Amino acid sequence: LRLYLMGHLSPTGYWGNKLPRLVHYGIGGRLNLRSIKLFVDVCIYFACIFFTGHVCLHIYSDDPATSGIMRIREDVPSDLVKRFHADDWQVASTNACRLYVPLRTPCLIYIHCTGDRTSRAVLDILEDVFAGTNLWEARPRIEHAQVMTSEDLERMGWLGAIPNVQPTHAVSGGCDLLWGPERIRGAYAYRTMIQTSRNQILPLGSDFPVEGINPLLGFYAAVTRLSASGQFPHGPQGCYLEQRSTRFHALQGMTLGAAYASFSESVTGSLAMGKRADFVVLDRDITTVPEPEILVTKVLATFIDGEVVYKSL
Repeated sequence: LRLYLMGHLSPTGYWGNKLPRLVHYGIGGRLNLRSIKLFVDVCIYFACIFFTGHVCLHIYSDDPATSGIMRIREDVPSDLVKRFHADDWQVASTNACRLYVPLRTPCLIYIHCTGDRTSRAVLDILEDVFAGTNLWEARPRIEHAQVMTSEDLERMGWLGAIPNVQPTHAVSGGCDLLWGPERIRGAYAYRTMIQTSRNQILPLGSDFPVEGINPLLGFYAAVTRLSASGQFPHGPQGCYLEQRSTRFHALQGMTLGAAYASFSESVTGSLAMGKRADFVVLDRDITTVPEPEILVTKVLATFIDGEVVYKSL
């Protein structure tokens, strides 16, 4: 395995000086701990740390008594981002992550956001902290970015913040009732995120163990806007098809996009001379087969650093 870990110790206090910096550590240099994760809200499916569910700009469509409840002051995550940015837990430049890393190692700040209110608050924080600099060079990430206003989707793009999304969230159901028919048009807006991105890259992940670990489930959800059962709560037509990804962008998001989001695109994310030979061999071409065949695709072999670590050939 090649692991790129995020550190998290305290919901409110600064702890950047309590974590070791691990860069290309261990056998084959496959372990990295060079990023931190801050929670600005927590999905309603879990014990809430900062907020009870998605914190929205307007009341829930299925519960007009609330729009989500703040559990801490909004200035707390702002102060933390400033501390991490001022300390070594920040990104130095876009070309700093190489096989041989400089003494001042660039690190990333990831911020968990699901509601449109928290996404806006985080964009405000990033714009303030990185004022006078090129924020896009730091590549701060907004984890999940589940629902955002159209204005904030555009703003996220020109600021250069990176949304890191999980396509199976879009087809799990439930939030369409909470957000309502208008607000949900800014939910899981993957096509818009790609179009407004500075380089048309949208990293895709699984959010395991919340969702299934099989990346083909995410690829299928991204390109069809359907669950693995071929359904969506509103029917087999899928969830807002105008926001589905192309197969090219879905595959790119799981490979080069994920590498870009972790400052690793110079060493992983694509097959090229001088890069790590991390890849899988599938029994069919998922970029061309009929959509239902994506879900029955089998992995024939997995290579890490050019060595076979799994095979069923």
